[in-house]
Amino acid sequence: MNAPLLSVENLSVSYRLPEGGAVRAVRGVSLAVARGEVLGIMGESGSGKSTLAAAMINLLPPGARIEGGAVRLGGVDMLRLPPAEQRRLRGRAVAMVFQDPMTAFNPVLTIGRQMADFAGAHDPARPARGALAARLARVGLADPDRCLGRYPHELSGGMRQRVAIAAALLMQPSVLIADEPTTALDVTMEAQIIHLLRDLRREFDGAIVVVTHHLGVIAELCDRVAVMYAGEVVEEAPVDALFHDPRHPYTRALLACDPAVVDPASGRLPVIGGRVPDLAALPEGCAFAPRCPSVVAACRTPPPRRTPGPGRSVLCHRAAP
Repeated sequence: MNAPLLSVENLSVSYRLPEGGAVRAVRGVSLAVARGEVLGIMGESGSGKSTLAAAMINLLPPGARIEGGAVRLGGVDMLRLPPAEQRRLRGRAVAMVFQDPMTAFNPVLTIGRQMADFAGAHDPARPARGALAARLARVGLADPDRCLGRYPHELSGGMRQRVAIAAALLMQPSVLIADEPTTALDVTMEAQIIHLLRDLRREFDGAIVVVTHHLGVIAELCDRVAVMYAGEVVEEAPVDALFHDPRHPYTRALLACDPAVVDPASGRLPVIGGRVPDLAALPEGCAFAPRCPSVVAACRTPPPRRTPGPGRSVLCHRAAP
C-alpha cells in the first residue's frame, strides 16, 4: 500500500458515565487508508464505528475522552495540535459527511449562504456563486443555481445529502469520511447516493472512509473493510476476500444476516443471537465469545491478532495463523 493519507494508531476512546465509570467505545484501533483507496468500517449499532469516525477528526461529544493513540494526517498527529490548527484542518485536509441529512444544516440560512460560510471559514476569498452552483451540479442536483437560494426544509433528504457531499468537497480535502451516508434515506435515494459516491471516487484525488452497517455499500464502494465489534477491529481484509472467505465468527454472522434471505420454516430474517456486550462491563477474553457458535475454552482469554493472508488480520483464537 502507498504511504497512508490517514492513519489511526492504537486509538482508544471512552465516555464518562454520570454514575461513575466509563464506556470503552473504541479500544486500541489501528487503521490506515492510502490515496485513491476506499476503506469501509462496518459492524452492528454500538460497535464503535461512529465514535471512531468522530475521533478521526477529534470532534467528539461532551463526556468523550481520547484515552490514547494517534490520528495522523499526512504524518502529523492531529490530536497533538492546538485547537485552532485542528479546526483549520477540518474541511481543508479532512472533511466529514454526517449521518442525518435532516439535521446537517442550519434551518434559517439558505444552502448557498451555508456553503459560502463553510468555505469562508477556511479561505477569506469566498467562492463565487457560480463555483458553488458547479459543485451542486457535479453531485447531480438539477437547477443548482435555484438550489443555492433555497432553505434546507425545501429540499428532500436525498438532495440535502448531495449538498452535504458537495460542501464537504469544497476545499478539496485529501480525506473524506462518510458516516452512514445512506442510513436516513429511502431505498431509491440510498441507491443514488451509492452511485454518486462510486462516481466521485474516480475523480477524488484522496482517500475515503465509509462507515456503514450496509453490506451493499461496502460491496459496491470499498477496497478494504475493517469489521468492528465492541470497540475493536476484529477483522480487516480486502473486500473480495472478506465477502468470499470471512475468518472471524462475527464477520461470518454479519454476512449471514442478509435481509434478502428469509428462513422458509419460520419466515423470519436471520439475526445474530444475543446482544452487543455492555461496554462498561466487558467480558474477559473475546468480547464476542458469549454470542459465538464456535467458542472454545481459550476464548475466555484475550485473543491474539493473527495475519492469515496478505492484507488480512483477525482477532480470534480460532483463526488460522
